[in-house]
Amino acid sequence: MLYINSAGTERCVSRVSIPPRVNMTHREQREYLHRKRRDLEVETRFLEGVRHRCPDHALLLKALGDLYTRTGKHADGLSVDLRLAQLCPEESEVWYNLGCSYALVGEREQALDALRRALDLGYSDYDWMLKDADLECLRNDPRFIDLLEHGLS
Repeated sequence: MLYINSAGTERCVSRVSIPPRVNMTHREQREYLHRKRRDLEVETRFLEGVRHRCPDHALLLKALGDLYTRTGKHADGLSVDLRLAQLCPEESEVWYNLGCSYALVGEREQALDALRRALDLGYSDYDWMLKDADLECLRNDPRFIDLLEHGLS
Protein backbone atom coordinates (compact mmCIF):
# COMPACT_ATOMS: atom_id res chain seq x y z
CA MET A 1 0.00 0.00 0.00
CA LEU A 2 1.16 3.51 -0.72
CA TYR A 3 1.08 6.29 1.86
CA ILE A 4 2.50 9.77 2.19
CA ASN A 5 4.71 10.19 5.22
CA SER A 6 5.08 13.43 7.21
CA ALA A 7 7.91 14.62 4.96
CA GLY A 8 5.59 14.40 1.96
CA THR A 9 7.43 11.49 0.37
CA GLU A 10 5.83 8.21 -0.58
CA ARG A 11 6.58 5.00 1.21
CA CYS A 12 5.16 1.51 1.07
CA VAL A 13 3.73 0.08 4.26
CA SER A 14 1.93 -3.22 4.53
CA ARG A 15 -1.45 -3.02 6.32
CA VAL A 16 -0.36 -0.16 8.57
CA SER A 17 -2.37 3.00 8.29
CA ILE A 18 -0.43 6.23 8.57
CA PRO A 19 -2.81 9.05 9.43
CA PRO A 20 -2.72 12.09 7.18
CA ARG A 21 -0.89 15.20 8.34
CA VAL A 22 -3.05 17.66 10.19
CA ASN A 23 -1.96 20.54 7.96
CA MET A 24 -2.66 18.88 4.59
CA THR A 25 -4.03 21.06 1.84
CA HIS A 26 -7.43 20.27 0.41
CA ARG A 27 -5.78 18.77 -2.65
CA GLU A 28 -3.45 16.59 -0.53
CA GLN A 29 -6.43 15.39 1.51
CA ARG A 30 -8.35 14.51 -1.66
CA GLU A 31 -5.35 12.65 -3.07
CA TYR A 32 -4.81 10.83 0.22
CA LEU A 33 -8.45 9.70 0.35
CA HIS A 34 -8.32 8.64 -3.30
CA ARG A 35 -5.25 6.49 -2.61
CA LYS A 36 -6.88 5.04 0.52
CA ARG A 37 -10.03 4.10 -1.44
CA ARG A 38 -7.95 2.62 -4.24
CA ASP A 39 -5.93 0.56 -1.76
CA LEU A 40 -9.12 -0.83 -0.21
CA GLU A 41 -10.50 -1.68 -3.65
CA VAL A 42 -7.29 -3.47 -4.63
CA GLU A 43 -7.25 -5.40 -1.36
CA THR A 44 -10.91 -6.34 -1.77
CA ARG A 45 -10.41 -7.58 -5.34
CA PHE A 46 -7.37 -9.58 -4.24
CA LEU A 47 -9.25 -11.27 -1.39
CA GLU A 48 -12.22 -11.95 -3.66
CA GLY A 49 -9.86 -13.70 -6.08
CA VAL A 50 -8.37 -15.82 -3.31
CA ARG A 51 -11.89 -16.62 -2.07
CA HIS A 52 -12.67 -18.27 -5.41
CA ARG A 53 -9.85 -20.72 -4.71
CA CYS A 54 -10.51 -21.08 -0.96
CA PRO A 55 -14.24 -20.39 -0.51
CA ASP A 56 -14.43 -21.71 3.06
CA HIS A 57 -11.23 -20.31 4.54
CA ALA A 58 -12.53 -18.65 7.73
CA LEU A 59 -9.66 -16.22 8.27
CA LEU A 60 -9.92 -15.02 4.68
CA LEU A 61 -13.68 -14.59 4.99
CA LYS A 62 -13.27 -12.60 8.20
CA ALA A 63 -10.87 -10.19 6.47
CA LEU A 64 -13.14 -9.91 3.43
CA GLY A 65 -16.23 -9.32 5.56
CA ASP A 66 -14.42 -6.56 7.42
CA LEU A 67 -13.40 -4.92 4.14
CA TYR A 68 -16.93 -5.10 2.79
CA THR A 69 -18.25 -3.41 5.91
CA ARG A 70 -15.58 -0.69 5.89
CA THR A 71 -16.30 0.09 2.23
CA GLY A 72 -20.09 0.19 2.63
CA LYS A 73 -20.79 -3.10 0.84
CA HIS A 74 -23.13 -4.21 3.60
CA ALA A 75 -25.08 -6.83 1.63
CA ASP A 76 -21.80 -8.50 0.62
CA GLY A 77 -20.61 -8.33 4.23
CA LEU A 78 -23.83 -9.97 5.38
CA SER A 79 -23.37 -12.78 2.87
CA VAL A 80 -19.85 -13.43 4.15
CA ASP A 81 -20.95 -13.29 7.79
CA LEU A 82 -23.75 -15.78 7.14
CA ARG A 83 -21.19 -18.19 5.69
CA LEU A 84 -18.90 -17.65 8.67
CA ALA A 85 -21.75 -18.46 11.05
CA GLN A 86 -22.05 -21.82 9.28
CA LEU A 87 -18.30 -22.45 9.35
CA CYS A 88 -17.65 -21.19 12.90
CA PRO A 89 -20.93 -21.69 14.79
CA GLU A 90 -19.31 -21.54 18.22
CA GLU A 91 -17.37 -18.27 17.80
CA SER A 92 -19.06 -15.39 19.61
CA GLU A 93 -17.34 -12.70 17.51
CA VAL A 94 -18.65 -14.29 14.31
CA TRP A 95 -22.19 -13.98 15.65
CA TYR A 96 -21.52 -10.43 16.86
CA ASN A 97 -20.33 -9.45 13.37
CA LEU A 98 -23.38 -11.15 11.87
CA GLY A 99 -25.58 -9.06 14.17
CA CYS A 100 -23.77 -5.93 13.01
CA SER A 101 -24.23 -6.88 9.36
CA TYR A 102 -27.94 -7.50 9.86
CA ALA A 103 -28.25 -4.13 11.60
CA LEU A 104 -26.43 -2.38 8.76
CA VAL A 105 -28.94 -3.71 6.21
CA GLY A 106 -31.88 -2.82 8.47
CA GLU A 107 -32.82 -6.35 9.58
CA ARG A 108 -33.39 -5.58 13.27
CA GLU A 109 -34.99 -8.86 14.30
CA GLN A 110 -32.20 -10.97 12.80
CA ALA A 111 -29.61 -8.57 14.25
CA LEU A 112 -31.00 -9.02 17.74
CA ASP A 113 -31.13 -12.81 17.32
CA ALA A 114 -27.48 -12.92 16.20
CA LEU A 115 -26.39 -10.63 19.04
CA ARG A 116 -28.27 -12.81 21.52
CA ARG A 117 -26.40 -15.83 20.17
CA ALA A 118 -23.09 -13.94 20.49
CA LEU A 119 -23.83 -13.19 24.14
CA ASP A 120 -24.87 -16.80 24.77
CA LEU A 121 -21.51 -17.91 23.37
CA GLY A 122 -19.60 -15.56 25.67
CA TYR A 123 -19.33 -12.24 23.88
CA SER A 124 -19.00 -9.70 26.69
CA ASP A 125 -17.77 -6.36 25.35
CA TYR A 126 -20.90 -4.45 26.38
CA ASP A 127 -19.11 -1.08 26.31
CA TRP A 128 -18.31 -1.62 22.63
CA MET A 129 -21.88 -2.71 21.88
CA LEU A 130 -23.12 0.59 23.28
CA LYS A 131 -20.89 2.66 21.01
CA ASP A 132 -20.51 0.47 17.91
CA ALA A 133 -21.78 2.58 15.00
CA ASP A 134 -22.87 -0.61 13.19
CA LEU A 135 -25.59 -1.06 15.82
CA GLU A 136 -26.91 2.50 15.64
CA CYS A 137 -30.34 1.42 14.36
CA LEU A 138 -30.82 -0.68 17.52
CA ARG A 139 -29.85 1.94 20.12
CA ASN A 140 -33.41 2.97 20.99
CA ASP A 141 -34.96 -0.46 20.55
CA PRO A 142 -36.15 -1.71 23.95
CA ARG A 143 -35.21 -5.25 22.93
CA PHE A 144 -31.58 -4.18 22.46
CA ILE A 145 -31.56 -2.54 25.89
CA ASP A 146 -33.13 -5.66 27.41
CA LEU A 147 -30.52 -7.80 25.68
CA LEU A 148 -27.71 -5.73 27.21
CA GLU A 149 -29.30 -5.69 30.65
CA HIS A 150 -29.83 -9.45 30.56
CA GLY A 151 -26.21 -9.96 29.53
CA LEU A 152 -24.95 -7.77 32.34
CA SER A 153 -26.99 -9.55 35.01
